[in-house]
Amino acid sequence: MLLADKGKANPQQQTLDLLNAGWTTTTLTVGPAGMMTTPQAIAVFFEVELARCNRPLNLQIELVDEDGQVIQLPGPAGPQPMRVTQSVTVRPPAAPTGTPGTGNALIEMFPGVPLSPGRYSWRVNLDGEHREDWEAGFYVNAPPSIPAFGSGVSGPSVGGPGA
Repeated sequence: MLLADKGKANPQQQTLDLLNAGWTTTTLTVGPAGMMTTPQAIAVFFEVELARCNRPLNLQIELVDEDGQVIQLPGPAGPQPMRVTQSVTVRPPAAPTGTPGTGNALIEMFPGVPLSPGRYSWRVNLDGEHREDWEAGFYVNAPPSIPAFGSGVSGPSVGGPGA
């Protein structure tokens, strides 16, 4: 699993094009729903044994906090878990017998996700199975402070009396 700024799937080649892949830190910015992360693309690459090829598999990607709890985001019916589920079917490769099937999935979060500063992870489950290395962790920094210009003390005006 990799985090990127943006991605595009190439179904014919069964590949993903990723922009700025592999980041682990992002900063909050002002978005349409208040403070949000920058846009994210979650790229998942998987390999399955031949016995699991040619049948639907349940791929689930969820956002969890540092305690492993699924993040709840505001929705029309109230808070909802940040969870994406899709069915994927892995086709065996045109390769020697016994070669595992491979696949990928891409989920884009645009314009971003409304989070607070802290540590989070995108976690993958495939047919209800999860392993610790099937996660991509990242840290959300607070937005940069707005610089204050001037000292608040009035000085001589330019072009005013006495200029």
